[in-house]
Amino acid sequence: MFPEDLFAFVLEQLADEVGSAKSPYAKPLETNSFLARSVMQKAIRRGMTDLALSAAATLIQIDRRTLWRRLIVTALEDLGVGEVDLTARIIAASRDRSWRQTVGGEWAVISTWIVQACDGSCDQSSNDLWNIARTDPGLDDFKASLGEADLPDLLRIMTDPNEPPEHRGVAVLIVLGEDAGPAPTHIDPDPGSIFAAFTGAGHYSHVAAVYEAAYRQSRLALAPLALCLWTDSRSVQVAGMNDDLPPVCWIGELPSFALDQYTRPGKEAIRRFAYSSPIWRDFALKWDITRSQWAQAVGEVIFRAEGARVTNRRAWEVGGRLYARSAVLDCYMPQAAVPEALALIRRELPQIDHFRSAALAQAGGN
Repeated sequence: MFPEDLFAFVLEQLADEVGSAKSPYAKPLETNSFLARSVMQKAIRRGMTDLALSAAATLIQIDRRTLWRRLIVTALEDLGVGEVDLTARIIAASRDRSWRQTVGGEWAVISTWIVQACDGSCDQSSNDLWNIARTDPGLDDFKASLGEADLPDLLRIMTDPNEPPEHRGVAVLIVLGEDAGPAPTHIDPDPGSIFAAFTGAGHYSHVAAVYEAAYRQSRLALAPLALCLWTDSRSVQVAGMNDDLPPVCWIGELPSFALDQYTRPGKEAIRRFAYSSPIWRDFALKWDITRSQWAQAVGEVIFRAEGARVTNRRAWEVGGRLYARSAVLDCYMPQAAVPEALALIRRELPQIDHFRSAALAQAGGN
């Protein structure tokens, strides 16, 4: 099936679903685009449908372009290889504004998709693979071995199911031209060759078409990295399980978990905690964390302890292994310190939420 035929078929399916669903009313949040997009994505991760719809209703009023991009990002970061059909739906719908008007308008399409996403499974293995391929020192020897590799060598590695997923991920990042650490620098970036190689693998063709379209619209490496995991993700039975979620603290109508290092008040709250908490100071000194990186370390650990957590996570062997390997990487501290840091932050969330509330009030609720 050619890509345009594929997306036409996807739109037919989505049109039927939009037509059979009653568009829910959602009261917009009184906040800005940055906080609304944070709320929406994290609410989808947690299956909090009403909250996700309210955040989307905010964005459709004040920042429609960002709303569509964030839905695509959410599909790639959080739904992953377990929900390719949902990724295809949001990609196809985002490409055709006139089609959206014929089936009931923007809100009818977006609200239908968000309900489906909240009911679906979460799989962040592409994101985990990206983090590992970029930052895991355990891959340095493999990267060094690629010093003389050419494009055909890298394409073979990334499509070879006998290669570890981590090796396939490194090959993808090199061909994309992204920083993969000590890796060949003589390869000209050629994203199209990645999707062509996976398309040539037969049963990858329709999946490669979806992720190629996703990459063209987002430029996120997670799209081709998902193809590295496709065979592994199909070959096993999977189950869903909920992450260990901290209790939700509400600051007005906003959940505090939305105020992370990617938002202005969240960043300010993190800074205040990092440089005023004696408990964090003692931990940072114990593990020789550079003072200039205290705030970045706190922000990253908060995100992993709270913001990145999901309900109905797909439990499968390769995905679980990547999740565990990625969890201790790129946290501005030694890997051995991360479990202790996560436990510390979980205990200190009430204090962090106090700083969040103060920062949000100072910012005027935005």
